[in-house]
Amino acid sequence: MTRLLPRPPDIATLPFRLKFRQLVLLDALGDTQSLRKAAARTHLTQPAATRAMAELESAFGVRLFERSHAGMTPTVYGSALIQHARRVLY
Repeated sequence: MTRLLPRPPDIATLPFRLKFRQLVLLDALGDTQSLRKAAARTHLTQPAATRAMAELESAFGVRLFERSHAGMTPTVYGSALIQHARRVLY
């Protein structure tokens, strides 16, 4: 049986604006796949980075990263947001 993946969100139709620090954090998480390393790279405390991710996941209503002992892997939604963040930042 083939499992269909959920469709990524259409970033252009978001009912809210992403904060600059969230965009920078998403970019860093895409590279490091570690909240601790991404927080250090973006000069945030780990609790501030955790709050920023919680705000994003709450706003979207979906999990953006799968967390494990090995780190954080972006979901389909997380990958879409990382790509959006990079387009905005670069």
